[in-house]
Amino acid sequence: MIARFVVVAVLSLFAYPRQPVARVLAAAWVAAEVGVELRVSPAILVAVAEHESDLEPCAVSFRAAGRRVDVVAPRCWVDPRWPRPYVCGYLQAMYGDANTCGRAMRLDGAMRAGALELLEWAATCRGDAACVLRGHAGGTACALDARACTGPQLAFAQLFAGRAMSLGWRGPTIEE
Repeated sequence: MIARFVVVAVLSLFAYPRQPVARVLAAAWVAAEVGVELRVSPAILVAVAEHESDLEPCAVSFRAAGRRVDVVAPRCWVDPRWPRPYVCGYLQAMYGDANTCGRAMRLDGAMRAGALELLEWAATCRGDAACVLRGHAGGTACALDARACTGPQLAFAQLFAGRAMSLGWRGPTIEE
């Protein structure tokens, strides 16, 4: 696990020079830990997390008045008055309950929950990483057929893959 952390951390520091060092190292550590446990590439986890949450473990998003609202929850506390559902933590994992979202973020930035969501996509996609990343970006139709993706959904999936490659991921699956 230490070796994976060192590789992802060093490459992440070069890939994301504007990010605070402590934030990069924390995300790389959690990604390595969860990646080893669940056999998911830490490079994929950090690449998606950098886009989805800016490597902020207490990032929460929800929809209000038809628009996406992004906040950093103080001390990872989710206000139950915010509209549900919530997407929480590093990989913006989906939660319907404020307490569950907050607990997951305080535990590991909800990295494990996000990794489990990616593994669900891997099962649907029979391991194909391009399909997994399209699924994360755009849902089932986009995952199963790239022609069903909108331009931004396809661009995000390609962005995730490109960033993961810059962090040492070589594919073709998200698993290690």
